[in-house]
Amino acid sequence: MQMVWQGPGSRQAFHWRCAMVVTGLGAVLFPPCWMGHRPGWRPHRQSFAAHAIPRLKVSSSAETAKPAWTMARLSELCREQGCSSVLKSHGVAVMPGAFEGEMLEGLLDAFLGMEVEMLHDMRFGDLRVARTPYHLPYKEPFRFLPLLGVEECLRDVLTDYLGEDFELESAMVVQVDGGAGRQNAHLDTEDAGSVSVHVPLQPLHEGFAPLSFLVTTHEDPSILAAAAAPRSRRRDRRKELGPTLAHQRQRSATAKEEYFLQWDGDEVDLLGELDLRRGQGRCLIRSVRPSAEGLGLQPGDEVTHVNELDFVSWLQVKDFVPEFRRNLRVRVLRPVLQENAKQLRSDRRLRHIAHEHERPQSVRHRRVWLSGPRYEDKRLIGAPLNVGDALLYDSRTVHWGSSNREEESRYVLYLNFKKRDFVGTSPDELAISSADQRCRWWRHRFQEKLERELHYMEDPRRRR
Repeated sequence: MQMVWQGPGSRQAFHWRCAMVVTGLGAVLFPPCWMGHRPGWRPHRQSFAAHAIPRLKVSSSAETAKPAWTMARLSELCREQGCSSVLKSHGVAVMPGAFEGEMLEGLLDAFLGMEVEMLHDMRFGDLRVARTPYHLPYKEPFRFLPLLGVEECLRDVLTDYLGEDFELESAMVVQVDGGAGRQNAHLDTEDAGSVSVHVPLQPLHEGFAPLSFLVTTHEDPSILAAAAAPRSRRRDRRKELGPTLAHQRQRSATAKEEYFLQWDGDEVDLLGELDLRRGQGRCLIRSVRPSAEGLGLQPGDEVTHVNELDFVSWLQVKDFVPEFRRNLRVRVLRPVLQENAKQLRSDRRLRHIAHEHERPQSVRHRRVWLSGPRYEDKRLIGAPLNVGDALLYDSRTVHWGSSNREEESRYVLYLNFKKRDFVGTSPDELAISSADQRCRWWRHRFQEKLERELHYMEDPRRRR
């Protein structure tokens, strides 16, 4: 028996309702097989789904859906209109063969041969989700990298987009561990005037952690509008009663400053000398014995992360994974003394008033909500790409790192450029502030290298 739904008000619909009532009563009064049908039988409603309202959600988690944009379509558009024009209109452009593949393979071999101490000095920010950025050291063979590509092929595009006087913000390699998950969709900055150049050091396919984009979102301010939270009676009741005791405590708490400590195996062995109070993913330091002063912690400190893990998770696995006991970068929130707290808040308030657009923002504050079918036709997966291909994108374009479904790590070279008179929060501002002094010196030397290349190109007598 098969009942077919033909729409409300029809004779078939009336028969269908009757069959449903009889079937429900029969299942209660008689055994399931009283009509000769198998248990669990239900009438088949063939076309009811056609009357349902579609509710599509497009986000960075929709990796299985077929994207509307492909690299082939983007490449063809760049050939027809030019990379500079496509970058302005779509926020993303591709330039195949912008760098020599053989040279980049040599750079990757040299990077993989780096010592652990050198890699520690090269750390440049924190990307989370098993992604680690390293700024290039200014030494052979990295210092011979042509920052503007083969025959300065990137120069015209960058000049047209950023102006004649642009500068290098960073030159780094981002490592994505095997099996790493996908990132949240985000922007690198909300301010105009910066471009990132994504150059794979290995052939990229869709399962090897490529970048994904929403094209044409670099000039869409509505992308930053978060979805409105649903109202509830409980929330209205709380508003009537005023702030709870927990809220009052948060408002009266002293300010905290962020610190980063470097631990190795010797420091890890001293953790037993601490009096800890565990929380959700973090720990509060109650007291420190004199024998544990080498950890650099003080009573009242709040330890939140060790490398990519929250502190509590790291405590649970550190004794079973040798790699979790050496070369550790520990994030600590330290309370400001009460007499300095008011001054610190006052300074922050003044900086907010005078330089509101210049304050660094974390990536978490620039996450976006991607609900609705209007984003379905904008998604682009930045693969396949060959070694040396350059994928350029405006730093305001919504993007995210896709998951790495391979067991090996993925390595990509990033060259970030910006206007010299850039106003706002640059993509690498937080990374620069937390970088090692040696890493900052390398960054300065690469900036000088770009200056020499630009001056070299401006002299027509020395142009090749």
